[in-house]
Amino acid sequence: MGPTGTRASWRLLAAMVVSIAAVALCVGSPSDRASASTATTLLFEGGTFAEPIMNRLLVDDESSMGTITPSYFDANVDVGRQDFASGAGDVAVTEFPLTSAEASTAASNGRSFAYVPFAASADALSYVLICSSGAQDPFCPDLQVTALQAEEMFSSDITQWNGPTLSTITGGTGPVDPENSHTIGPGDIIDPSASNYALLSYFAADPSASAAWTQFVVDTLHQSSAAPTEAWPGDQGISGGDLELIENMVPVNSTTGLALPNNTIWGQNVNVAPLPVDWLPSSAGGNTTGVELPALAVQNAAGSFVAPTLAGESAALNDATIDPTTNLVTFPANGGSDPAAYPIMVMSYLVVPTSGLSAAKAAALSQFLQFVFSSAGVSDITGLGAAPPTPAMTKIGDAVAAEVAAEASAPVTSTTTTTTVAARSTGGGSLPGGGSSPSFPSASANEESSEIGEVGTGSGGANAAVTLAYTGVDIVPILGLGVVLAVAGFVGRRRLRRSLPPP
Repeated sequence: MGPTGTRASWRLLAAMVVSIAAVALCVGSPSDRASASTATTLLFEGGTFAEPIMNRLLVDDESSMGTITPSYFDANVDVGRQDFASGAGDVAVTEFPLTSAEASTAASNGRSFAYVPFAASADALSYVLICSSGAQDPFCPDLQVTALQAEEMFSSDITQWNGPTLSTITGGTGPVDPENSHTIGPGDIIDPSASNYALLSYFAADPSASAAWTQFVVDTLHQSSAAPTEAWPGDQGISGGDLELIENMVPVNSTTGLALPNNTIWGQNVNVAPLPVDWLPSSAGGNTTGVELPALAVQNAAGSFVAPTLAGESAALNDATIDPTTNLVTFPANGGSDPAAYPIMVMSYLVVPTSGLSAAKAAALSQFLQFVFSSAGVSDITGLGAAPPTPAMTKIGDAVAAEVAAEASAPVTSTTTTTTVAARSTGGGSLPGGGSSPSFPSASANEESSEIGEVGTGSGGANAAVTLAYTGVDIVPILGLGVVLAVAGFVGRRRLRRSLPPP
């Protein structure tokens, strides 16, 4: 090989190494998940439970945040808390308080914080049963279940919608007779979710359902405990969050994202599932299928069947108590003694940093808190099905907004970093209603970015930041392997050239 060939080979080798390094850098590092948190971006992180509500609030208030651009990132509810504690996220959106380990991490990073309860939402038992495929509203109407019947659906003790065990599902007039599927297809998401925890807590608070569910979890799933957890027992479920679960109930066109028009094929895979009420409206939040999903009326502790409506949610919220020290909300188990209360309720919180934000971010966050509890913010919350905040919740929001506003005028250093998130904590912080935070499997690899311009359409807004989720890949082995392969190719090429006869 002559000098020209040698130079060309070395150029090829260099180009390969540079290309491999560039690809490895694009893969990213653990901190890239929260890279949207910059000096001008206020990053909210959480799971999918209140994601549609958060997206709408942030979109509607963005123009009032000055130079700060808000962004919501679906990292899952556990990772959102961890990122807040480490300083990688600005505000956590969660249905669970920080664990003791997470609170300790936040303290070590100089992060004081306050919980702001802002959305009380039903965990709805949504269903896809078609009773009249040609009707404008094809769904079987006015269905109701007891806690035991709901448990038997999810443990597969009841397998047919038209079986005698569900003879009371239409109010005692006989079992339902759907056109699309007689087989009960229960579904849930495998990702850590308040929907899972709330439904399992509903079972646990009913004596008959609790006994049946415990037997199923221990004897059939071979779990050591049937205590409610964020992850569905046995790691069963659908990965990808609430939208993926909805699309398993209502199949969609892969191009348009809209439900396939033949509704007799709906519900063939999953036809009953726990879903946050803000995911039920069509194209109003995260549900982009074009189908408004109905929900079962479920029996509360007082014996009444209550649907997940604003009236049922508001009754439950009015019966709830707020801890004056922590601002954490506790709902009476399964609605308590109130016959009007919906029994499967979840409170979503903003975990607000009261120290460590830059002045610009603190000012924007203070303004956002005021917006959440304004008439426009409350309209956004109720428009997606959650109960309106109570006066006590509004008072908390105003007080924390004032504290954050004071933070804006203080000379502070931003704690927003690109810190690598620590492994999931298994510490035992208190949960609303009692209990402790259990250990969970690691976060799903299918973490999704939800920017503020992506409400209902999946397309970013003019000011939406583009965020790539971290894939979990360590770049060092990739880079090392690439270099080895490049060198091997270079050496092999030279040997091949030497073995060939001269031209």
